[in-house]
Amino acid sequence: MKQTEDKSSYFQRFQLSIMSNMASSSVLEKDSLTYWRMRILFVILFTGVSIGTFALVPVIVFAIKEKMWGLVIFDGFVWLTGAILLLSRGLGYNIRAGIGSLMLYLVGVFIIITLGPLSGGPVWLFTFAILVGIFFGSQAAILALVTNTITIMTIGCLINAGVFGKAFPFFNNIEAMIAAVTIFIFLNTICTMSVVVLVKGLVSANQKEKGLISSLEIEQAYLIETKNKLELEVEERKQAETALRESEKLYRLLAENVTDIIWTMDTDMNFTYFSPSVTRLRGYSAEEAMAQSMEESMTPASFDTAVKTITEEMGVHNKGQKSQDRSRTIEAELYCKDGSTIWTEIEGNFIYDSNGQPGGIIGVTRDITERRRTGQQLLRSKKLAALGDMVAGVAHEISTPLGVNLMAASYLNDTTHEFNELCRSGKMELSEFEKYAKKATEASSMILTNLERAVDLLNSFKNVAVDQIVEKRRNFNLKTNIEDTLSSLRPKYKRTDHTVTVECPDDLEINSYPGAFSQIITNLVMNSLTHGFEGIEKGKIILTADKKENMLLFTYRDTGEGMDEATLNKLFDPFFTTTRSKGGIGLGMHIVYNLVSKTLKGLIDCRSSLGKGAEFIIEIPLGDEG
Repeated sequence: MKQTEDKSSYFQRFQLSIMSNMASSSVLEKDSLTYWRMRILFVILFTGVSIGTFALVPVIVFAIKEKMWGLVIFDGFVWLTGAILLLSRGLGYNIRAGIGSLMLYLVGVFIIITLGPLSGGPVWLFTFAILVGIFFGSQAAILALVTNTITIMTIGCLINAGVFGKAFPFFNNIEAMIAAVTIFIFLNTICTMSVVVLVKGLVSANQKEKGLISSLEIEQAYLIETKNKLELEVEERKQAETALRESEKLYRLLAENVTDIIWTMDTDMNFTYFSPSVTRLRGYSAEEAMAQSMEESMTPASFDTAVKTITEEMGVHNKGQKSQDRSRTIEAELYCKDGSTIWTEIEGNFIYDSNGQPGGIIGVTRDITERRRTGQQLLRSKKLAALGDMVAGVAHEISTPLGVNLMAASYLNDTTHEFNELCRSGKMELSEFEKYAKKATEASSMILTNLERAVDLLNSFKNVAVDQIVEKRRNFNLKTNIEDTLSSLRPKYKRTDHTVTVECPDDLEINSYPGAFSQIITNLVMNSLTHGFEGIEKGKIILTADKKENMLLFTYRDTGEGMDEATLNKLFDPFFTTTRSKGGIGLGMHIVYNLVSKTLKGLIDCRSSLGKGAEFIIEIPLGDEG
């Protein structure tokens, strides 16, 4: 049994080897019709060569005995051709099938010519047409049937005319021959076309079966994938539920023990949750705090700030410009149960529903009373330090015109003494008087010019210094305020190639806090000189101010090195600085933010990227008095 299986295996490998010479394995896999055609061709060639090997010996003996040498040569040629077609590795399917079909035709013709039309020759021609239909399709089959018809009619006419085969058994007359040929061709056509249709039908059925199997395999793969996904989702849901339970435990632990107050409110601004830490900060229990409205929990000014912030964020959301991870931070003064107040930092964000709409607010409230007190002290210290720098700069600037005045006054004094001596000696001449008058005029003019310059510097310093120390609201000219501030800062950049340009109407009068404006401009300019222009020789600063209805639009731009996104996001944070190693404390821009948002009740935004400078856009409401 095992030997039979081994032989079968050898034969299959041999068959696959021969078929692989006819076409590639990819073609055999994709085209089932070509596969079955090549398999039939292999069977015909293999059977013909195998049986021909055994039949060749008796044929040769018979041919030698009868002295039919042509039969020997022809049979040997046919057998050799079949062996070459079967074993050759350099021939494709079409060449093998074409030559094989031609050999069937030649064998049939040879047998008819040799043994007569009533021999087995017509059977070979019959088979020739059928195999051509199998190998090449219906059009080739029709051509083969026409060839058979012409061949048999031609041979019959030649025999009937006595050209050859007079000893062959033949039909009594030409009509009988035509009738026999017609019946032969009719049967040959039926069989040939039936086989062609059958082959195509079998191949089509095979392709449908393969398609069905492929569809079933795809469906099976889809079902398996769906099953795996469902199992994975079930497992992930179990893990998520477990993680959710752990998170709830951790959240309760944090909410009950954290120092900051965690709270939520609905869209009607009613509190829905307070963490227990509210008792430590404000004295109220969580239930008492939730019973209060937002207006009852904070001072009027803080309430106005909170409502304004929520309104702004809702407007940003309605415009589709608010990302869901964006939060806002404000400072608010809250009431405690004992009647006192505490300063807090409140950070909040919308709670979004499944449709992306705000369903409430979640926030964290942190006590910053001590930090605010420390910050105010630092702010005052920084103002005094800035004022000290200003004093030093102004003193340095004034020293130049005063030095020139001293030299001019000394020169005028010496010249006057010389003139007096000439007058007493009686040697006074008109030319000497004119010379003295010219020198006196030049010296007095120089003294007057430098004294006026010193007075201007002192006036600018006086205005800026008083405004920075005394925060009093008054009417003032904005351009004069800007120029006075820049004049006091000029010692910081006069020995550089940096330029400052002011674009502001000369008659722009506003009612506000001039000291706040001076401090804002001072901090912005110093920020550019210290950070923006580091490593830059020729920087530009452009200040633009204009009034639009009851709003002051103020823009500050520089051509410095700019900031990356991380620095930009923390720019206004207190104590954030990129030059801590050089002595920076990180309060300059925080002071600017507080002055704009709290003192001037305005908005400030910064736009910057590396290599493209920085731009500060400030919007300040002027009110009815502005």
